Amino acid sequence: MLKKYALEYYREGYNCSQCILKAAEKVYKVKVTKEMIKMCSAVNMGFGTGGICSTIIGGIMVFGLVFDENTAKSMRLKLIVRFSEKYGCTECARLQKKVGGCEKLISDTADMIEMIIKEHL
Repeated sequence: MLKKYALEYYREGYNCSQCILKAAEKVYKVKVTKEMIKMCSAVNMGFGTGGICSTIIGGIMVFGLVFDENTAKSMRLKLIVRFSEKYGCTECARLQKKVGGCEKLISDTADMIEMIIKEHL
C-alpha cells in the first residue's frame, strides 16, 4: 500500500521524500504535519547536490515516526544496505542516470520500507 500512495503523491507533484512521508501517514496512521512536508522541500535531488536519494531520507523519517530511536536507527541501516545492494549506490545523480527517473526508485524504496517495518512489528 505504501508504494501505491507514494506514487499517487509523486504524480500530484510531491518530491520523493514528501511522497514517502505522506504515504506513511495514510498507511501507518502517523501524524505528518504541513511543516514536515515543507521541511522536505529542500531535500529533493540529493539535497540539491545529487547526494543521497531522498526516498531513503523519507524512509528514515518514517522509521523515526513509527518506532523508538534505537529501532529506527537499526532500520535505517537495513534500508541503506538493501537499497545499495539493489542499485549499487545511494546517490541521486548516479541513480538518475542508471534508473532514468524517480518513479522506480519510489516504488522500490516503498517496498523496502514496508518489508523492514513488517520485520519489526
